[in-house]
Amino acid sequence: MQVEPTLVAAPRQQGSSLEIFARITKAIIWSRAPDGSFQSPQPAWENFTGQCWDEYRGFGWLAAHPTDERDHLRTLFSHHVTAGTSEYSFAVQVWSKEHHSFRHMMVRAAAIRDE
Repeated sequence: MQVEPTLVAAPRQQGSSLEIFARITKAIIWSRAPDGSFQSPQPAWENFTGQCWDEYRGFGWLAAHPTDERDHLRTLFSHHVTAGTSEYSFAVQVWSKEHHSFRHMMVRAAAIRDE
């Protein structure tokens, strides 16, 4: 099995440092609300999946995963938020617009909470 670039959760912030990091790595940098929904556009997600903001807004991002994995993913994100997990990782498949297929990836996420 070939593993594609890592998905990395990062704090939502203004400025160019996060955008530069996303461009120079193979990581897909994204941030989500505590419930797992996308609340703002995520350029790296759009570039990898081909989904536009209207498609992945809220929980539309689940459509970039195989149908049989979607409920599990939503439950997984919810579990980690409820449990207060600060960092976690798991394997997923994500649609790649470049390959026109689902690609195996490793998600590494870190919770960024209000201070």
